Amino acid sequence: MTAVEVRPLHLHTVESLCTDLVSGRPIGVGTDNAPFGLSGDAPRAVLDWYRRNPGRWKANVSQADAEALVDAALAKPPMLPAAGARLATASARRLTLKRIEAHRFAGLHAYGPVDRPPPVFVYEPQAAVTLFEGLNGSGTTSLVNAVIWALTGQVLRPQRSPESGAEEFQCRLDGPAKDDEPTLHRLTPVTPLPDPAVYRPEQEWVAADTWVKLSFADETGALLPPIRRTQTRTVRGKLEETLPNLAVLGIDPIALRTGTIMPGLLPFIQIGSASELGRAVAELTGLASLADLAAHAGRAKRRIDGEFVKAKERDIETADEAYNRTRTDLVNQLKAHPAISPTTLPPTPSKDASIEESLRVCPGSLRRIAEFSQHESDGGEAKEGECVSVEVFPIF
Repeated sequence: MTAVEVRPLHLHTVESLCTDLVSGRPIGVGTDNAPFGLSGDAPRAVLDWYRRNPGRWKANVSQADAEALVDAALAKPPMLPAAGARLATASARRLTLKRIEAHRFAGLHAYGPVDRPPPVFVYEPQAAVTLFEGLNGSGTTSLVNAVIWALTGQVLRPQRSPESGAEEFQCRLDGPAKDDEPTLHRLTPVTPLPDPAVYRPEQEWVAADTWVKLSFADETGALLPPIRRTQTRTVRGKLEETLPNLAVLGIDPIALRTGTIMPGLLPFIQIGSASELGRAVAELTGLASLADLAAHAGRAKRRIDGEFVKAKERDIETADEAYNRTRTDLVNQLKAHPAISPTTLPPTPSKDASIEESLRVCPGSLRRIAEFSQHESDGGEAKEGECVSVEVFPIF
């Protein structure tokens, strides 16, 4: 059986860290790589909400955020697939890229007719070190981006730090005639820009049909199963990505960033103090965003403990008042008709969890009340001990 060890924190990315903690798998911390995990369903479920909503980490805490976090704390956390168990020999792992295949990828392809994609781009490196040389716009960066996107979901952008390949922006397409107004359509960085003379979308988005497949060999020369990332749209234009199974590579998640995203971040890292040095290192590894997550969670807790709880308490008080008014009216009616009075009256509002059991008993006890009320509403006169058979729903 292959030996497996807990993956240390510094070998995680944000994605793999959140995935393991949400799923109840420990991570290694400290010099002794002591296992650390989240206990209980609520913390893991809340972290899963943050994992699924990374765009909220730097944002202000909205009412919708507070509602969603409370709902998340009551949910069952999912079990997510791991990035792959860390092999005891992971530090000696060496992979060689053997084949790149790309389909309708920006910079490597022209978009063409929507129903007739261009031929699949295929490249197989033949040397241990490969140098790409070309003019601006010739596709050298796009070839690198195909590899980066397949491994990380991000792309390098000119004069900007790396960004998500699923980050949509608006592209403007000219009309077929000179005087036609241009139209705006949503597009992603990995989707080629359409030629309006060949394909002009009728909807607010450009159809997505992009995938990249990479094949690697390990340090022994054995070919590994290929990995593939795919980006498509639904009929309503929602962007969807099918993620690659990176576990087949048998490497630490941070290894995927070392030669891809990190070099793209270097020009944007400015160091002027010891604290900024730590932040810069965290930016390179991708873990700096956890500080944003923690800050948002702190603000959310304060808001939930403060105004959110007070608002819910006011809602409960309003509901209790309405319930008590109705209950009082019902009790007065029962006093006027003692023959149908149940042995158990409707309960008063309470925080006692056992009240749910009382509510489960009430429908049977109050059935005669409903039958009597139905009979009277039909113009009949009820006699003591008489019940009218009618189909009713439980009152509580």
